[in-house]
Amino acid sequence: MRTALLVDDESPALHLLAQMIQDHTELQVVGAFTKPSEALQEAKRLRPDVVFLDIEMPQMSGIELAGELQAALPQAEFVFVTAYKEYALEAFGVSALDYLLKPVSAAQMGRCWERLQRRLKAEAEEPAEEPLPASARLVVFGGFELYGPKRSTPVRFSTAKVEELLAFLVTSGGHSISKWDICEKLWPESGPDRAEQNLYTAVYRLKKSLQEYNVEYRLESQRGTYRLIGIKDCELDEFERTVEEIDSGKMSLEDAERSFALYRGPLLHGKDYSWSQAQQERLQRKFSRLAQQLACAYLEKGALSRAVDTLLKAVEQDPLDEDAYVLLLETYAALHDRSSFLFWYEKYRTMLEEELGLKVKPRIRELRDAMVSAHN
Repeated sequence: MRTALLVDDESPALHLLAQMIQDHTELQVVGAFTKPSEALQEAKRLRPDVVFLDIEMPQMSGIELAGELQAALPQAEFVFVTAYKEYALEAFGVSALDYLLKPVSAAQMGRCWERLQRRLKAEAEEPAEEPLPASARLVVFGGFELYGPKRSTPVRFSTAKVEELLAFLVTSGGHSISKWDICEKLWPESGPDRAEQNLYTAVYRLKKSLQEYNVEYRLESQRGTYRLIGIKDCELDEFERTVEEIDSGKMSLEDAERSFALYRGPLLHGKDYSWSQAQQERLQRKFSRLAQQLACAYLEKGALSRAVDTLLKAVEQDPLDEDAYVLLLETYAALHDRSSFLFWYEKYRTMLEEELGLKVKPRIRELRDAMVSAHN
């Protein structure tokens, strides 16, 4: 059975919360405290699955207490309970599972319990660790790393330029690239002779690294051109290939989900390669379109929580994606998830006004007004 720990400086409120949890969830309350210091002292021993915290407390605010408890209870979920709705944004800033307004209603507690069950189910369904692949593998989304066969640590290149040369060849789609094109991109400030010598040195060192880590890729040079061959199951190629099928209408839901999972972040994220910026932006746009189409497919099936998860990843990857924000807010409204709607509405409004100089769309303002009035 899952367990809960409660903290509220007012005893009557603490008893009401415990009763609400007993009536509307399957959680067992293993501790209820009016003093944050006592809760902090006992939390590690009790090890609750979820902690319900009042925000306004004299000794220590619930948000401060949550920050302290997260170190002792890294797996616990946190739910904030307060009479002051202005704390919502700050509460979600410490990874809160939910935010409940006093007096807590049965509907709020029921929604909170459903959300906790979804979170726990997702954690339980995480696949077991798979054996390391027998062939080399590349990570290009959300960073750039090369792993040798059956290795859990990435290849360490002798210089940053050797790594950049590999990245440039990998993102060239297996095409032969002129040595002068490579020199222009990687050593734009060097003269032709110096750039050519730098290239020869980088090619030699790259070949040496591939051999040292038993990577089966081969760097082929022919008539002043270079290309990388032998790459299998490249996530960049798979993403490009499957996303192109969106426009043709041939992509299945399973293909869309697999492509969506491949995109862990921008292409070569964290690498300051000016030559990759245009390709990075192009792939970001493809991902945004994929995320919205996938979310719409979930909505048609009535899988609203999966649509939410998809759109949350979309706005995380592109905080300026207005269409994803709008669809996310409409989905939260359909779920009657008031606290999440208001939290993301505020982020959406701030993004529009401060980053784009725009106003909130009228229909989203109307949704916001309806969500607020429904609670009053």
